[in-house]
Amino acid sequence: MIERVNRAFLLVIGTVLLALGVVGLVRSYGGFGADSEEEPVLGRSVRRFVADNTEWFWPLVAILAVLIAFLAFRWLLAQLQRPPSLGVLQVRREGPGGVTRIAGGGLREALVSDV
Repeated sequence: MIERVNRAFLLVIGTVLLALGVVGLVRSYGGFGADSEEEPVLGRSVRRFVADNTEWFWPLVAILAVLIAFLAFRWLLAQLQRPPSLGVLQVRREGPGGVTRIAGGGLREALVSDV
């Protein structure tokens, strides 16, 4: 389940970033008209908003960038960790039956010989 969500998330993010990169390249080479390659990427209202709010805007951008980098680092560490191995498997049964303990290696050997 987690692998599916992980792959889907990476597929969506990768597709969006690839599309934005292609649009940027096409625009920079004049693919949307000769005038578009000289125009700024951000509109005048966005540039004015950023210029008017520099005292809090750029620190917020820096905090968000650090947060995204931290989450990406945690995700990368989670991908590099090995899953825990099965040492001993305990099988419990409802009622008066007790507990059966099976070593992970023995379970593997039984499964291999059965297959």
